[in-house]
Amino acid sequence: MQAKVAAAPAALELIAEIVAEHGPVLFHQSEQGRRHCNLYLPTMILKSPHRHSS
Repeated sequence: MQAKVAAAPAALELIAEIVAEHGPVLFHQSEQGRRHCNLYLPTMILKSPHRHSS
């Protein structure tokens, strides 16, 4: 699979540690011009019957 983002080696190591401890994670970057992203564990994501339109 081709990577869709670039990350520093130290960041990749930290992500690997988080995944090893907690399982799969999701990164979300806001479209509001922010230069950071949020990290979510699967237990933090709630499925909603409502869909946000863009």
